[in-house]
Amino acid sequence: MSEHIHILKDKTRLDELCRLFATGLGMTERPYWEWRIFTPNGQFMQPEAIVAENEQGQLIGMCSTLLEEYGEHKWKCVKLCDWVVHPDYRGKGIISKLYQFMYQRYKNQEFDFFLSFPNSQSYPIFQKLGYNEKVGVKIWSSQQRLFMIKRPAKSMIIHGLEYRFTSHCPIQSFPLRPDRLVRTPEYMRWKYDKNPANSFQWLTVWNGTELIGYFVYAVTQGRLRRVITVYDWEFAFEAQDAFCQAVKLLEKQGNGVNIWGQYGQKESLLLKAAGFQEKACGTHLMLKAISEKGYPDLLTLTRVDTDY
Repeated sequence: MSEHIHILKDKTRLDELCRLFATGLGMTERPYWEWRIFTPNGQFMQPEAIVAENEQGQLIGMCSTLLEEYGEHKWKCVKLCDWVVHPDYRGKGIISKLYQFMYQRYKNQEFDFFLSFPNSQSYPIFQKLGYNEKVGVKIWSSQQRLFMIKRPAKSMIIHGLEYRFTSHCPIQSFPLRPDRLVRTPEYMRWKYDKNPANSFQWLTVWNGTELIGYFVYAVTQGRLRRVITVYDWEFAFEAQDAFCQAVKLLEKQGNGVNIWGQYGQKESLLLKAAGFQEKACGTHLMLKAISEKGYPDLLTLTRVDTDY
């Protein structure tokens, strides 16, 4: 069997892409992929969808990418997302062929490294492809109590700092720390404000006109619990008191707060100071170098399991 690997540029095939995605990872709708693949996101390069076709021209596999610059040294990173292969074609090396296509493409464009989050099923495949696993992704949970008084989000001033709740990105510049993947204001608005699949909320902390930190989060209402899940956050390391106070305000909206990610020592200290407890996670963080430069020793990531 001979597969054709290429970049998907035809919007008329998005319904077919939705059907392919549903065979492996669940239902999606056309507006999501129009936003995800064809909408400018403020990063230095447009995201791409790499697809595999069979001899009849049907989509049988895909992987989408986010192309980002990382840290103050501007490492060029290919973040691999949305891996899926049609059940009839699994075990036939489709992922390897998609990967080989991407490796050559991004090597020619002088990218430095791949970053991916395989699940337990695809983890052995990435091992065979030569990916290296970094420090494990964790779930940090705070105040997981069944009965709490839930209060609506309300902006307020506490000890001279303003805590603002908004439904859109109010921030004009990024980042607060140089070790983060670059999040331009345009990118954050694309990712959280314009995402047709989710409704995100923001909690930002200000000292006058100076940004101290922020949380981007979503509320999940279950039968018994109302959980606050943080998708992105960033605080100056010296703003520990403001971070802890912001967490308390988030906790009052539900039964608990969850933060997913892989962090360095300073971020872990912030989380522990706010009462978060560290738990194991089934998500793996794996990297592979493309250029001789390799990849950074420290990666600070958040909500890695699903947000793109």
